[in-house]
Amino acid sequence: MLNQLKTFAEMLQWKLNGTLYLTGGAVRDMLMGISPKDYDLELFGVWPKDFVSFLESEAIPFKFNSDAKFPVYRVLIGGAYLEIGFPRKDNKTGAKHSDYECLVDPFMSVIDAAMRRDFTINGVYYNLLTDEYENKQFIYDIEKKRLTQIHNVKFAEDALRLMRGFQFISRFNLINAVMPTESMMLELSQIDPSGIYAEFCKGITKAKNIEAALWYLATLADKGDFFDIIEQMQNCPQNPRHHAEGNVWNHTVKVIKYAVDLSGTEDNLKVLLFWAAFFHDIGKMKVLKYKDGQPTAYGHENESDDLVEKYGARFGLPKLTIKRVILLKHCHMINNDAKDKKLFLMADELDKVGLSFWVLFKLMAADAYGSQKTNIQDAMASHADLHLLIDRVKRLGIERKPMKLLVNGDDIIKASNGAIKDKAVGDLLREIKALQMNGRIRTKEAALDFLNRRVANILEKKEVKNAN
Repeated sequence: MLNQLKTFAEMLQWKLNGTLYLTGGAVRDMLMGISPKDYDLELFGVWPKDFVSFLESEAIPFKFNSDAKFPVYRVLIGGAYLEIGFPRKDNKTGAKHSDYECLVDPFMSVIDAAMRRDFTINGVYYNLLTDEYENKQFIYDIEKKRLTQIHNVKFAEDALRLMRGFQFISRFNLINAVMPTESMMLELSQIDPSGIYAEFCKGITKAKNIEAALWYLATLADKGDFFDIIEQMQNCPQNPRHHAEGNVWNHTVKVIKYAVDLSGTEDNLKVLLFWAAFFHDIGKMKVLKYKDGQPTAYGHENESDDLVEKYGARFGLPKLTIKRVILLKHCHMINNDAKDKKLFLMADELDKVGLSFWVLFKLMAADAYGSQKTNIQDAMASHADLHLLIDRVKRLGIERKPMKLLVNGDDIIKASNGAIKDKAVGDLLREIKALQMNGRIRTKEAALDFLNRRVANILEKKEVKNAN
């Protein structure tokens, strides 16, 4: 694509005396040794109307991006539509995230044009005519993997950039040097949560160092209330025998790291398990007590659903995700002492929201890996219990789906010659399901034998009732 862009840049220079730059994420990726996926282009020295006239005269297909508040054109270059914009100044006009005006100035300097951008890693410009980088001072931060804002005042005009910081630190394993302001933290609460969630998803699904990104969020918690839940976790101690890693937040960071790692390549699962891990111990703050001088949090898995809903909505989580996170939180303390019936019922509950033990076990494994025991015997016992539970659930056949009934409605209708139907069929199925869960029926033959006897009993009672 670079060759096609250079050819196009030469045409613009010849026809319009314009200079086409590649900038933003594409240049950052090039300098990091990553193949660019998106190409952010800016045309200097040419007014938008003259650019449009050029495209029309050369019969080059293009589209105007009507969604943008500034002139941006999608131009067909090398078989793909690429966006070309112009140097501009973005001026804040109101309190909202979207309150700003754009002033195009094709003749401003390259360094001035970069002032509207967020971070130095995105502020390098690549001249397609000369093959030279401009704003070279920003390359230092790319080489040192350091994330810092370009212009303190301009940066503070867009609070969503704080969330972009999260995803950049996570994706590129950067060192945090961002300096947020309290006003940015206040504005963050006014931004559409869907935008915040989108930045979270980018950082989660493309994570190279999710732990660094989480500690970046902890620095934001020091500046305002938007991430105050992190501060609450930091202030909640744990028993050092079971959690040598320290407070709830220290533990949660480690659990999130393992949860994302265990998610594999499925993006939706990564995002779900990130949030399940983020909220899995949120109930500890509510039930914190001390026994023999040590903190305890018995029953924490069933507490603070309201906090998951509150902060889930704040961070833009879809309602179904919030429901799933709450259920995973409730279930994550299950152990191998649980009776079969409880496991069967849990499989049903998980299935109702599109989950299974297979997902739950990933969260439980991450929780185990993120808990540093001071006693090796405790650690071995914890991991052994989890593996025994996993093996047991597999033997019960409910790792990825609920228990399968050994008989169905057709079997009941056939056994009763159609005399039992509608609600009565459902009642009988639930009766058989309960027997399966309690282990009193284990095979298809046993289920059919019980069914035939039960049907005969029901029909006999009907005959007696009708005779009277």
